[in-house]
Amino acid sequence: MAPALASKNPSSLNVYNKQGYTPLHTACLADAPDCVRALMLAGADVNLTAAKRSTSLLPGIVGDLLQDNQPKLYQQDMKHGGTPLHWAISREVVVALVDKNCDINALNFDGRTALHIMVLRGRLECATALLSRGAEHSIGDNEGNTPLHLAVKQTNVAIVQALIVFGANLEAKNKMGNTPRHTLPTEMSNSNYDKILYVLHAVGAKRCPPEVSGCRPSCSARGDYNGVPPPPVARSSTRDLVSQMLSVAAMERAACFDTSQKQGRLLCLDGGGIRGLVLVQVLLSLEEAVGRPIVECFDWVAGTSTGGILALGLASGKSLRECQRVYFRLKEYAFIGMRPYPSDALEAILKECLGTETVMSDIQHPKLMILALLADRKPVDLHVFRNYKSAQEILDEHNGTTSPRAEAGDQASVVSLAQPPPPSEQLVWQAARATGAAPSYFRASGRYLDGGLMGNNPTLDVLTELTELNLALRATGQHEEAKKTNLKVVVSCGTGLIPVSKLKDIDVFKPESLWDTARLACGLSAIGGLLVDQVVQSMLVLVRCNTYARRMDIETVAAAAINLFCTYKYYLSVYRNRVIKKKWRRRRWWMLTIHRNRTKNSMENQFAELYAEPSGEFNNFVRMSSSDFEYLLQKISPTIAKKDTDWRDAIPVKVRLAVTLRYLATGDSYRSLHYLFKISSQVISIIVPEVCLALNNVLPYVFLADAAFALSTHIMKPFPGHHALGTPERLFNQKLSSSRVAVENTFGIMSSVFRIFKKPIPLNITKASLITMTCVLLHNFLRKSKTSQHLYSPPNSEDKYLNGELIQPGSWRQNYTGTFDPLQPIPRRAPACAATQSDGRVVDRARAWCSAIGVPYYRFSPQMSKDVAMDEKNDETLVTMLWEAQMYMYSHRDRVAELAALLNDTDH
Repeated sequence: MAPALASKNPSSLNVYNKQGYTPLHTACLADAPDCVRALMLAGADVNLTAAKRSTSLLPGIVGDLLQDNQPKLYQQDMKHGGTPLHWAISREVVVALVDKNCDINALNFDGRTALHIMVLRGRLECATALLSRGAEHSIGDNEGNTPLHLAVKQTNVAIVQALIVFGANLEAKNKMGNTPRHTLPTEMSNSNYDKILYVLHAVGAKRCPPEVSGCRPSCSARGDYNGVPPPPVARSSTRDLVSQMLSVAAMERAACFDTSQKQGRLLCLDGGGIRGLVLVQVLLSLEEAVGRPIVECFDWVAGTSTGGILALGLASGKSLRECQRVYFRLKEYAFIGMRPYPSDALEAILKECLGTETVMSDIQHPKLMILALLADRKPVDLHVFRNYKSAQEILDEHNGTTSPRAEAGDQASVVSLAQPPPPSEQLVWQAARATGAAPSYFRASGRYLDGGLMGNNPTLDVLTELTELNLALRATGQHEEAKKTNLKVVVSCGTGLIPVSKLKDIDVFKPESLWDTARLACGLSAIGGLLVDQVVQSMLVLVRCNTYARRMDIETVAAAAINLFCTYKYYLSVYRNRVIKKKWRRRRWWMLTIHRNRTKNSMENQFAELYAEPSGEFNNFVRMSSSDFEYLLQKISPTIAKKDTDWRDAIPVKVRLAVTLRYLATGDSYRSLHYLFKISSQVISIIVPEVCLALNNVLPYVFLADAAFALSTHIMKPFPGHHALGTPERLFNQKLSSSRVAVENTFGIMSSVFRIFKKPIPLNITKASLITMTCVLLHNFLRKSKTSQHLYSPPNSEDKYLNGELIQPGSWRQNYTGTFDPLQPIPRRAPACAATQSDGRVVDRARAWCSAIGVPYYRFSPQMSKDVAMDEKNDETLVTMLWEAQMYMYSHRDRVAELAALLNDTDH
């Protein structure tokens, strides 16, 4: 009826009644979700607030969105009022609704915003999507509770961290006068509440004043309990003592200089992909201490890769919070699909944020130095995008000449290369795209690659640049401008220190086809050439040494430098001679005797002995009865059977199935199974996924889901509405509801039998998902089998409940130790960008350099608990990383305050 009435009188859709409710509000109060949906489809404005009789500035009409996309809305929340943002249960719907002008801070009948609801429902992705689009995080509901008050009462640590890193007020009080720390129900144990307490304490949440009563030891003024910290992180050897000595030496040397001659303040930002969020978090702490926008505190800002993009964003007028939102947009839209990612989304965001026509010279303050790599030449060259004249350009303009391309008499040997555009022609967004063109993540930006390949920490290169600029300005009589290159302080910010882990394998991938072999050869050739170029590229090191010595007033002799071109040619000649003299090793088809002597008959005999063993060892070996084994074998044989060849007999089908079941049952490595079955680990790595896929195709399955999921072929969801007692619909809904309790028992029983779940699965996501699906299907199959049920899940194996309470724990709980504990990550090969992640040597050199010239050097690079990928998309991982950065800055608050005082020095 609602659509019919709305079609006759559309203006009545948004009319208030005497109680201050529109028809949409009335439908919500009546708990009529069908009417709510019908009114929204008819064009009701969702931004109108109940009882306020207000007119929204931006009407929220979301009917077309509901009709076209059929988004997921949680109908049970409609009775509390609000907007579709309050009822959304996925990040995609939240983003779509915000784009439709749905009021992101609208209140429901309880005075709660959509962020309040997402916190209560534990929807981290939705909460992060709201926060990254500007949702207010400190609004109190009818009881004065902010989202942080509600979050600490839940058990989701990640949501608390998300609210903190987006700036939630830690000291906000509700109407009872309680802060989030006071509200937290700690148990002084290793529960999530105690972990949340440490999350609050580590970033500066204060205890209650002495006059407040009813406090626990966690918030009492005299208490000393601060929660449970995370486990310690493995880190490399520190140089804290040496660093402190260098800092003191820099301060003492700085006190000897005339402060009027030092006016420059330098900020350097490292590269690191999405970990640029760490840079934002560090700078937010500095900005809070200084009390003014961070970009106003520095005269020179340098950055590489993600640091360069952030530097350009700040210089273009963006605030740090706006940059934080841009990074989350990049995570959602730029890192889509397979690597290398399409650059269209990245370029669109850069154009929107930095302008399509803005050039480098349009930015007057601060002076920018953005590093990139010129890869259209050999050897490659470091390029600096500037918004000022370089030292060479200053000298050329003063002398009325152009830059020399080569020494006199050597013009014939010069390769003609196009010069990069000047600052007046260089588009800002293209500079950002060039410095962030990380190989394997994005395609090259024309002739530019990511500057992190040569200088991920730009500090040394920038100090070199400023030294050369100082000399050029003084040589041309511009002494006042030269004073600005004399640095007063250097601040360097990193994207986090990854934990130290032990690596065993550093080999490259094994090709699986002739085409892969060709690609591997080309890739090795290219990366080998790049490594050779980088190894022999000593020009930059020589320049740094010369400028370093110049700053220390040490005379250098140019003739002492070895001729680089001769060194380069000599190295190549030695390399070629080694390749020519290298002898070919003899290859064998079967490297091990156990493989060479393997025959089909021997495998059949070995299997027959195990099959005939009367003690039941076969049942334990494959985790099922022999009859069920034969049944599965009959089902999948046509799919996995292989033909014999002239070279080798095919591995029997029953052995293939036994290998797979044994792998699932024990979780042993391929190499362990290799000695057991006399089959190479490479072949086993092919057999296991093939057999798992075949089992998935023959064993039936369905997915159990709640009402939020769309109905499809394999989805079994509850029947909507209310049903009378005894009806099939009501019985099915009851069974489906009780299945949620069975999930824990299912995984407990399954992991006690299929012990592959006892440790991390060392496979990629696709194969790990395939194996998990196979184990679940085998679980269902064995539970229903008459011959294997007593083997797989004997009596009393699952929990027993009475009236919803556990009265007898299942026997599987006796063997679950470690199954549900957080799994430690598997050590991986060193990533291609490992050189950009380990910048300790660069930091040490920069600190020593600054100490020698009397410039205070501040380095902020938080220690991370895990190695976060440069294209990480998981919200929980990102908010934990940002919380660790904020905790790091709070623990160094004395040094931050010292730096803030130096930046606010009125002598500047």
